[in-house]
Amino acid sequence: MRAISGVSEATGVSGIYDIVAKLHTDSNDGIMGIVRKFHLIANVRSCLTMIVAGELDNWQSK
Repeated sequence: MRAISGVSEATGVSGIYDIVAKLHTDSNDGIMGIVRKFHLIANVRSCLTMIVAGELDNWQSK
């Protein structure tokens, strides 16, 4: 997964998901192209895509 162009991070996690990947691309078409490549990887059954709308600086839970 990390070898796919546009993937900057891919980390195994516990819980309902197995891997979280961070992508960098200039367009929605670029995202879709990367996700299509994910589906070609053996044992990948589904993907959930979340797009960052903005970053929170100094965020703290209260």
